[in-house]
Amino acid sequence: MSQGEEKFHHRERFDRKELKRPDEFLSVSAKVLRWVGAHRRGMLGLCGVVFISAGAISGYLYWAERKSERASELYHQIVKELEEIQQLRARQTFPSPEQKGEDRAKDEKRLSELLASASEKQQRMNQKFGDTGIAAFALIEEGGGKAKEGKYDEAAALYKRVLEKKLPSFLKDMAAVNLGYVLEASGKCEEALSAYQKGEGSGYAFLNVSALWGKARCYEILGRKGEAAAIYDKVAAEYPATPYERKSHIFKELQESK
Repeated sequence: MSQGEEKFHHRERFDRKELKRPDEFLSVSAKVLRWVGAHRRGMLGLCGVVFISAGAISGYLYWAERKSERASELYHQIVKELEEIQQLRARQTFPSPEQKGEDRAKDEKRLSELLASASEKQQRMNQKFGDTGIAAFALIEEGGGKAKEGKYDEAAALYKRVLEKKLPSFLKDMAAVNLGYVLEASGKCEEALSAYQKGEGSGYAFLNVSALWGKARCYEILGRKGEAAAIYDKVAAEYPATPYERKSHIFKELQESK
């Protein structure tokens, strides 16, 4: 090693100690700076591109963060309206003796307004923020509402839209399991098995187990009891000393008693 190189390395170690930065960052930075110094002319044009690109990336990240914040705000508004819709529907289904005709009329009007508002916000969410995780959550939430109303085909269409997007695996696993539920509920067990298969192997235990139990239920309906029993045994073995194990034993006993 030459004296110049030796001095450089001494300085590099000193900088690391002073700045307390990760070794990987400083070592890579130092190498890049040395290389640029030796190829200064050839790098002039490229550096301009790099700095512009870096600025563009910073701008994009800021925009993406703000976009996600706006999407989150809109999502919470939708959820708040959906919660009020559920409360009003519950009041309609189980009216109290004290409820008057005027109150029922007000509830009906308010419900109509909320349904229109939530639908409009959902459309805006899909149009403006369709590529965000928050939008995916909103679709899953909307799908859940449709499923509760027995509108399984509409719910399935919403879950399929989530599965078509580039999203974190957690969201896609959630959509797959929910899709399995609505397909199973509508009697489409073969299709439900395919959906549950997509959610199986999730890194989140409750999603993985939900997918496995869903497959087992479909196997039972299709008369494939041996495959259903094997799944219950699998869950019990993979999650010992947990509620999943206990419930799997119960499900298997119920299946065998039929």
